[in-house]
Amino acid sequence: MKIFSKFVMLVFTGTLFVSCASDSESDVVELPTTPITYTNTIAPLMSASCNTSGCHNNSSAAGGYILETYTQVRNAFENGSALSEIETGSMPLGGNKLSDTTINNVKSWMENGYTE
Repeated sequence: MKIFSKFVMLVFTGTLFVSCASDSESDVVELPTTPITYTNTIAPLMSASCNTSGCHNNSSAAGGYILETYTQVRNAFENGSALSEIETGSMPLGGNKLSDTTINNVKSWMENGYTE
């Protein structure tokens, strides 16, 4: 009986180590290292992808939206279709669809009360 118990324990321990060793880096979800706020996350996104020349800046206001300040961006996401536009890939116009991580960061910012 002792031999059987040792065998079961050995199989269990081996299975535990093998299952942990097979995890890949692609299974790991990266968590942001800084809080998702307008200043840390959203403003840099707007500067890189949205409030550029010919799009949503003060001189062009495409679609009637200027996205240069916290209040302007918050209003576009609260009262407009900004989220659906980036989720569908319609925006940024002429650019690549934003990554799922970036879109999830925007959603998190919204869900957490549009922290400035």
